[in-house]
Amino acid sequence: MTGNGEFWHVPFQGRNPSEVYNQNFLYQYENVYVMDNHRAAYWCWLRECDGSNAFSLIHIDRHYDCMPATNLWLDAIPDVANITIEEYLGFEVPVDENGPQIGLFRWDNYLTLFLHRHAEHMRQFFIATHRDGAAPLEPPTDVIEPWELPGAVQHLKDTDDAPWICNIDLDYFCFSQDQKVQGRLVSEVYIASLFTIVQHLRSNGTIDVVTLCLSPECCGGWDAAEVLAEIACPILDVPFRLADSS
Repeated sequence: MTGNGEFWHVPFQGRNPSEVYNQNFLYQYENVYVMDNHRAAYWCWLRECDGSNAFSLIHIDRHYDCMPATNLWLDAIPDVANITIEEYLGFEVPVDENGPQIGLFRWDNYLTLFLHRHAEHMRQFFIATHRDGAAPLEPPTDVIEPWELPGAVQHLKDTDDAPWICNIDLDYFCFSQDQKVQGRLVSEVYIASLFTIVQHLRSNGTIDVVTLCLSPECCGGWDAAEVLAEIACPILDVPFRLADSS
C-alpha cells in the first residue's frame, strides 16, 4: 500500500514477457485494477462483486480469453473470493488424471473458469473482441462491433441495473499483420471517448469494478502498451505508473 491509496498486490517485477503464467504486476486504485495480463482478473472481480448475486459483464479484448477447460480443471476451481492473490496465482491442477501439476489460472482461460462457476448469476454478458481464440461456451447477450462500442458502453445502465464488471484489454485497440503488431487500430479520440464513458459509469455506480490489462506482447511492446495506459488511466482518475527502470 502507498500513501495515496494505491496497492500493489503483485509488486512490479520488471518489463518481462507475460507468456501464459507470468504476472509481472497487479496494481489497484479504488475499484480499478491494472495488470500486465488478465490472468488475475477473476480474483479482482470477486474482491469488488459478490459472485453469488446478480451481476453483468462486458469483455473488451482482442481475444475471447475462453480457452476450453477439462472437467478435471472445472471441478478444481477454488473459492476464489476467499484466497489470497498468491494462492490464486499459485493454484495448480494436474494436466490429466496422471499428469504433472500446472497452473489452473492462465491468461487465456480465466474467463472460461469464471463463467463456469458464476454464469448462473450473470444477467447480461456483452463482448467486443476481434474474434481471436475459442469463443465462450456461455453465449454472450450481445456482440458489439468497434463502431458500436462507445455507444453500447454509454447505455449499460439502461440495459440492466445489476452491477457491471468491465474487463478491458488494451490490445483491443491494436492491429496485427503477419503475426506482428503494427500499431493502433483506432484513434486516440476513440480511446479517450471510451474511457471517459467508463469513468462516468464508474463514478455513478453502474460499473463496480474495472480490470485493465496492458498486454505488452499484443500491443507492440511495453512502450506502446504504456502509452495507451497513459491515455486511459488519467481519464479513469487512476495515478498508475510503472517504475522508470526494469
